[in-house]
Amino acid sequence: MGSIVRVPLGGRRVRGWVVGTGEAPREGLRALLGRSGALNVFDEALLRTLRWAAAHYVAPVAALLAKAAPPNLPTRVRPGDVDDVVVGGPSPLPDVSAAAAEGRRSRAHAVVGRIDDPGYLAALAAPVVAAGRSVVVVAPTADESETLADGLAASFGARVLQGGSHRAAKDVTRDWSVAASHPGRIVVGTRDVASWPVAGLGLAVVPGEGRRGMKDKATPTTHAADLLVRRAAVERFSLVTGDLVPTTTTVSRGPVIVDAAPGRPWGLVEIVDRNDDPPGSGLLAGRTRQAVAATVRDGGSVLLFTTRRGGAVRCVRCR
Repeated sequence: MGSIVRVPLGGRRVRGWVVGTGEAPREGLRALLGRSGALNVFDEALLRTLRWAAAHYVAPVAALLAKAAPPNLPTRVRPGDVDDVVVGGPSPLPDVSAAAAEGRRSRAHAVVGRIDDPGYLAALAAPVVAAGRSVVVVAPTADESETLADGLAASFGARVLQGGSHRAAKDVTRDWSVAASHPGRIVVGTRDVASWPVAGLGLAVVPGEGRRGMKDKATPTTHAADLLVRRAAVERFSLVTGDLVPTTTTVSRGPVIVDAAPGRPWGLVEIVDRNDDPPGSGLLAGRTRQAVAATVRDGGSVLLFTTRRGGAVRCVRCR
């Protein structure tokens, strides 16, 4: 499962992935020409997530399988010696770190505030890596990925691996191979690493989960946070997201909201489900109209965004 193979197709040799096994030979199937690479690109659990993503983003399954593979053929890499992990101060999310270290899945946490700090991430990841499990950190941009990797390397040394299209293909393939076969690592990169197979994955962290860089611009337009939410449910690892303001998508998933600053750092958000509204109820839900009326009555102003131009026309009666 997940191995790269060479397949005869119309007089050509093309690359394929093994997504299932069965009795051989079978009528209509041609023999494989051979296996390429020494490591599997995915296992059954990751394949379930990639198949879900193919359906969710309406894309060919092969396009999603390719996202899990390194730029070159994966080989078995003997990593260098790594130092023991020293757990310093307490974790900012002790319950999450403890669950990830024990191989349990905790409830997803959404931190309101900046968590793209190497010190914060090091304290969060140290108990997990010390227990021999791996951590994935997805950064919105290549520059931020490099900054986080350099900062985490000061605490974890050679345990820090990097991924992303901005790096040399041979370096990405080497780090991919280590991450896929050796647990107790910290994989830092752009949205590409959200699809990597990572040995002993215990925790995924997505700083800036609402940033544009988390979503692919080209088809399939996968979103790193969405992939990791699905993977966490299938592979049973913990997930932490963070941003100055959590997205409505994140809030709708019902995570544990953690305020990194005192007071209310972000506005009150209420999601109104209109699926049960009767036909002809208009552009705005009843609760929304009440909120608008109360705000105007108290002397406040309301800014309304609509999805249709016709909805922005003023009422001919009340102007």
